[in-house]
Amino acid sequence: MDIKTNFNDPKRPMLIEMPFRIQPYDIDFTRVVRNLTYLRWFDDLRMAFHDSYWPLNVLLEKGQKPTIMRCEIEYKEPMTLADNPIGKLWVSSLDKFRWTFELEIIDSNDKLHCKGMQTGFFMNIEEYKPSRLPVRLLEKYERASGNTILSK
Repeated sequence: MDIKTNFNDPKRPMLIEMPFRIQPYDIDFTRVVRNLTYLRWFDDLRMAFHDSYWPLNVLLEKGQKPTIMRCEIEYKEPMTLADNPIGKLWVSSLDKFRWTFELEIIDSNDKLHCKGMQTGFFMNIEEYKPSRLPVRLLEKYERASGNTILSK
C-alpha cells in the first residue's frame, strides 16, 4: 500500500494518507460502500499511523496497547465500486494521556465522502489502566504541530 506521510503540516500534524481499493464485498445491496467499511478504513489508517510514527510492536514491548474510547463518523456522500478512495488521518490533539485523530475519506477528485474522529489512550496491559503517552511520541507531535505539551 502506498502510504504517504507529511510531518511538517501544522494544520494537520503527523498526517497519514493512503489509498484504498473498494472490494465487491464492501458494497451493499444499494450498490454503495457499506458504512462499516469506512470504520475499517479508519482502523487501517490508525495502524498506518503507528507503523509510521510509533510502531505497535514498540508499544507492546512496553506493556501498552492503543485503546479507542470514542469514534465518530459523519457520512457525507456515498461511494461506489467505481470510486478511488483516499484516506487521511492526522493528530488533532494530544496530551500526556490521550490522543485525538481526525480522519477523512475523499475520492481522487478531492470530494469528501466521510469524515470522523477517534479519541483514545494507551492502556497498560497488565494493570488495565491508562498509561502516559511515550515522551518520544509527544516530542514528535510538538515538533509537527508547534504545540507545547511536555513542559505543561
